[in-house]
Amino acid sequence: MAEGVLASNIVKEVLAKIGSSIWSELALLRSFRADMRAVERDLATVRDVLFDAEARGGGGGDSAVRDWLRRLRDVAHDIDDLLDECRTDLCATRRRGSEDTICGISTNLSVFRSLALAHRLRSLRRKLDAVAAGRDRLRLNPNAFAPAHPPAPPRPETISMVDESKTIGRAADKEKLMRLVLDSASEEDVSVIPIVGFGGLGKTTLAQLVFNDRRTNDEVFDPRIWVSMSVDSSIRTLVKPIESATKERCDLGNLDSVASFLSRTFTGMKYLLVLDDLCSENQEEWEKMKLVLKGGKRGSKIIVTTRSKKVAKIVRTVSPFMLKGLSDDDCWELFRCKAFEQGQEDLHLVRIGKEIVRKCGGMPLAAKALGSMLRFNKSEQSWMAIKDSEVWQMEKEETILPSLKLSYNQMAPGLKQCFAYCSVFPRNHEISKEVLIQQWVSLGFIQPEKYGHQSVFDRASDCFEHLVWMSFLQEVEEHDLSKKEVEEDGNVKYKIHDLVHDLAQSVAGEEVQTINCKQVNSNVEDCLYASLSDDMGMPKVIQRLFRKTLPDSIGKLQRLQTLNFKGDENSRIAELEDLNLLTGYLRIECWSNKNDLTTDGRRANMRNKKKLSSLSLSWTSPSSCYDHTGAETFLEVLVPPENIEVLEIDGYMGTKFPDQKDNQLELLTFPVLKTVTITECPKLMPRPCLPDAISDLSVSSSSKMLSARRSFGASHLASASLLRRLWIKNCHACSKEWYLLQHRPKLEDLVIDYCETLHVLPEAIQFLATLQSLKILNCTELETLPEWLGELLTLKSLEISCCPKLASLPKGMQCLTALEVLTITSCSSALNESCRKHTGKDWFKICHIPSIHIS
Repeated sequence: MAEGVLASNIVKEVLAKIGSSIWSELALLRSFRADMRAVERDLATVRDVLFDAEARGGGGGDSAVRDWLRRLRDVAHDIDDLLDECRTDLCATRRRGSEDTICGISTNLSVFRSLALAHRLRSLRRKLDAVAAGRDRLRLNPNAFAPAHPPAPPRPETISMVDESKTIGRAADKEKLMRLVLDSASEEDVSVIPIVGFGGLGKTTLAQLVFNDRRTNDEVFDPRIWVSMSVDSSIRTLVKPIESATKERCDLGNLDSVASFLSRTFTGMKYLLVLDDLCSENQEEWEKMKLVLKGGKRGSKIIVTTRSKKVAKIVRTVSPFMLKGLSDDDCWELFRCKAFEQGQEDLHLVRIGKEIVRKCGGMPLAAKALGSMLRFNKSEQSWMAIKDSEVWQMEKEETILPSLKLSYNQMAPGLKQCFAYCSVFPRNHEISKEVLIQQWVSLGFIQPEKYGHQSVFDRASDCFEHLVWMSFLQEVEEHDLSKKEVEEDGNVKYKIHDLVHDLAQSVAGEEVQTINCKQVNSNVEDCLYASLSDDMGMPKVIQRLFRKTLPDSIGKLQRLQTLNFKGDENSRIAELEDLNLLTGYLRIECWSNKNDLTTDGRRANMRNKKKLSSLSLSWTSPSSCYDHTGAETFLEVLVPPENIEVLEIDGYMGTKFPDQKDNQLELLTFPVLKTVTITECPKLMPRPCLPDAISDLSVSSSSKMLSARRSFGASHLASASLLRRLWIKNCHACSKEWYLLQHRPKLEDLVIDYCETLHVLPEAIQFLATLQSLKILNCTELETLPEWLGELLTLKSLEISCCPKLASLPKGMQCLTALEVLTITSCSSALNESCRKHTGKDWFKICHIPSIHIS
């Protein structure tokens, strides 16, 4: 399957490059002109049959078609390489100012270099001619079209659907398992309860229901720990979740230290431990694990979810809980919630859908995946095709569910490639949305819209949300995450269900391989992604490199598109000079004690890296040895490309951004800049206005950004009006001096976090006429909420957390008629008591709110 997806993507990419200005310039040379036109014609011809070719060659289909797709992909990659070489050579010669003229035409290339490139193009054209001729021989259909890429569902709906679906059809199973967990009559001090069932049946969901039930809270079991197991799990696997729960640290390098740490954690405690997806049948390893767990207080329970009856037999102290599939009615309910919007059920599709559901075998994952996929396709013919597909006849021994394969087959080509890429991650690997979409963009999987205003990151975000909607990517539950990890990177983590991971590996096929070796052969020619250690040799052709140190030879990788490295103070950003194909996200850390930082910044030639969409600049030296003037000068010469969408500045000790009259870094020159993050910049003061397109602003530990007065003209007010989300963290100023909040007529989300000197809310908040979400977090000195809070008539969500001096709510809360959710956590017992349902003195102020969460 992967051959078709990859061939489709690279063909589209090459055709887009052929229309670029570089090809227009090369076309002026007679030796290039005819071959270029032939290449473009051949690629356009094969593009029309790619969907049919993938359909026939995928899933163990026609081997001749698969071979044709593989040859097409290879020659298209070679042509793409040629284009990149042309671009690199042209940029290099332009920068040196050496232009050669052939027959009166300025080509920026030497005669000999032009002839060499022309000969290579002629050879590639002949290869492509031979591949294109196979279209007719294989009788590929140009009238078969890929499904349209559906819009991503709104994220709030996705979350609520997933939460609701977890409880469908499992109430009786939950109560049965709950009785086992709460049973105190067991002869064993520590009881092990295996939950056994096929993948995708809902074992993890059932364990989650019990783990999160109030009857198993910290007053009953302490500690409660959730551990996601892997193929090679050992007692070390238990350490990270326990460190998170106990706030203690363990030396993982010494096995005796690990065993002692675990034994100390559990001995004498009545604990609840979930080992999710235990698949190792190594009894010796389980005996080691049992040895450190056996010291628990009587009534301790271990829940083990597994597909293997042999694993259950090894670990059990009670009879295994054999989980069965859902009933057809329950499966239909899951499918229906995904496939139809409320009140919009077509009777003909309902009839077909129920027949599809009966083929899902009671598998919740299958029902959700198929329902999600069919929600955006209301063609009766398409639903019949799913119902009658031959995929349902797959051998039962196969690990891939037919329903998941059908869901994959219906994806748009771009989404297929993004999904197949997920196979590079090991099972149970956790990854954030931001990191994954950066990788998709950097690898060229997401193509910009020909028409429209969506950025590649917006389109990548749509692909991500669609995979979440289909349950192909699943949000990691809070008990799966290290709290420290969440606090540090701020990103929710996702992972792939085992069965979905099997599907990803199946469709990726030979395209994803893991090779452990000491050196990369210099003859490697088609590597697109590599992760290399410090002492490994690098072939010049590598396009994507993830590495920990920046080698001296990095500048030779002129076609490098992605660079992810963490260097030391001897690394020089001047080495980025020729790397103009870098795509997506780039982070640069600066050390102030480098005398040539400004020179390096100028040589880095950032302005020409037009594919960059996100730039992060970080100064890491302590302020005591900081060259403030040098930092401002460095920022003046760096000059990011105009199309930058995300800008992060961390640790900058300058007082201002460069002025437009002196330099091009004035923020107003970036028309598509949407997100700005300012962190640890205590002297930096805001410009009079923000960029026109900015929608997200985050200010942390940068109080001058908050309190410095600004002057606004009419044009300034217009540019400030698009800001929709503002996060303020660890900033300290008088509540009357939060000038950053002024003139924000479209602000929807506001977060105030760790502003520990704040006694009352800033007055400017009352004038935010469009505010929908307000979060007040970790404001330990906040004593009261103002009565004008009731003037925020558009407010839908209010969250107050870790504000221990807050004892009551204002009467104005009654006026918040649009408020849908009120959340109060980790505040004073006085506030909790005043909000107690029916009896609290503040209950009448909030009883009209549909959803109230207080803990």
